[in-house]
Amino acid sequence: MLFRSGRWQWGRAEFKQRLGEEFAAHADRIVALDSTSSIELPRYTRVEVSGRWDDSRQFLVDNRTRDGRAGYEVLTPLRLANGRWLLVNRGWVPFEGYRDRLPDVRLSSNPDEAKVSGRLDELPIAGLAGGRAPPAVSGVWPRVTAYPRIAELARSLGVDQG
Repeated sequence: MLFRSGRWQWGRAEFKQRLGEEFAAHADRIVALDSTSSIELPRYTRVEVSGRWDDSRQFLVDNRTRDGRAGYEVLTPLRLANGRWLLVNRGWVPFEGYRDRLPDVRLSSNPDEAKVSGRLDELPIAGLAGGRAPPAVSGVWPRVTAYPRIAELARSLGVDQG
């Protein structure tokens, strides 16, 4: 049993090393997404984009922890000049202790124009399928979800994912 556990840890270490290498590989340049699709770019590519925030329709990705505290990752849609949408992870907010009182994630500054820079990444993946909860397709915003898929987020937003 110890041997098996050691192999698993070795595999995790190799996986983390590959992620670090991917992250470092795309650190030398910034790609303007105004003319390039994010689908064409590798994970962790540094990007810069301008658009308009839609803070009236945000997602709270549940079951995310930071320093041992429960909370949400905030995903906010950004409408690009070419009409496409980009979901921007604006960061983590703590769970306030009540499921019926969601945190206020509205933008405090001008919600219209934004210039955003960051890195492309994938949505978090659940370790168990039972941990997934797609967002509602109707109702109030923000919408709580756990380990959503891109198609589910697009459907909830009412946008074409193409």
